Amino acid sequence: MAYIYGLVDSLQGKDQVGDGECVALVKQYAHLGFTGTWKQGRKVFGDKSIPRGTAIATFVNGKYPSGSAAHKHAAFYLE
Repeated sequence: MAYIYGLVDSLQGKDQVGDGECVALVKQYAHLGFTGTWKQGRKVFGDKSIPRGTAIATFVNGKYPSGSAAHKHAAFYLE
C-alpha cells in the first residue's frame, strides 16, 4: 500500500518536524508508524508512474535499516 501526501508542495519552506531527520517528516505527514513496520514497495528508480508525494525510503532485505545504519533515507517522491 502506497502512502501519499497530496500537499507535498506545501512543505517547501516549512520548519522541520520532530528531530529534523528525514524519517520524522515522512512519519508525520504520511501518518506512518514505527519504521520496523514499514514494508518495501516497488522500485522507484526509473518508474515514472509513481505519484508525486508518495512516501519512499531505502530498504535492505525488505526492511528499513535500523539503528545507526549509514545508508538509510526516507522522503516524498517529487519527480
